[in-house]
Amino acid sequence: MKLVCVDGVSAVGKSTVLAEVRKQLGSVPHQHTTIFLTEHIVERIFEDDAFPADQIQEHLLMYLDLIDQMEAPLRTSKFADRMHRVDLWVIWERSWMTHVINQGHAKEEYTGLIDRLSELNAEQVILTIPEHEFEPRLVTTLDYRNDYWREYWNSLGATDTERIDYFRKWQQQILDLGTWSEQKVDTRVIEVPTRSYAQVAEQIVQLITE
Repeated sequence: MKLVCVDGVSAVGKSTVLAEVRKQLGSVPHQHTTIFLTEHIVERIFEDDAFPADQIQEHLLMYLDLIDQMEAPLRTSKFADRMHRVDLWVIWERSWMTHVINQGHAKEEYTGLIDRLSELNAEQVILTIPEHEFEPRLVTTLDYRNDYWREYWNSLGATDTERIDYFRKWQQQILDLGTWSEQKVDTRVIEVPTRSYAQVAEQIVQLITE
């Protein structure tokens, strides 16, 4: 199994990059089973209220157990000696870092999840906005995102400067969590300049297929 967890702040381009990953994986030979776990079922269902860390961790561990159970029959089947041709590929959008930050949990409360990710040889990818692009990248989101985004944006501060600083802090918190967990889970940081989404996706696809 190949399990890659992808995290990053809003507006970093996760959705666009992962759509490109899906497209590029479609041209890879062999009959792999590919699963995309989106942020909607692993993170966003918790975003409008406070939940204890153990409840969220239990929810996330459920998905890891299901993934492991899905692959288990392959490991004892006639395909066991050619798993590289039929293996399970899982791309997980936002696995745990945003929970720690948004819910105000201590990172240590997710040690069980980190250990399980390590057991499954998962890898983490953190997508980052280049420092010089924070202001133009974030402010221009108001041109194409919906009213809910505008309401969220306005809730983050009284000025655009305050709102942009919120995202800078959020990105640094994600990077710090990556550093904290990388002794158990391999972690890669990929900068996402504007209009580089296909190239960033190529790096993730290479990580999945190598």
